[in-house]
Amino acid sequence: MSATITTTSSSQDATISMQVAEHNVSVSALSTGGYEFAGVPKIDDPYKKRQWQLEHMAGAFRVFARKGFTEGTSGHISVRDPVDPTTFWINP
Repeated sequence: MSATITTTSSSQDATISMQVAEHNVSVSALSTGGYEFAGVPKIDDPYKKRQWQLEHMAGAFRVFARKGFTEGTSGHISVRDPVDPTTFWINP
């Protein structure tokens, strides 16, 4: 979906920007069941990013296990290692 907007005043620009922002929030909330999540943080140090990814990956494994997604591809989670891009971390 795309929209072309032409405006003539700064107050109209502000109103349109707010409407676009509200639309983006509502689409995001729709995809997450109405809840806004912080998302993935921007981490510049690859070793700290690796640590953050592995900790959250372990948490995701625990959630999947509680939901019964432990067999075959139903519980597959993989993450590319930020330190060595040729390596992937996967559940055993």
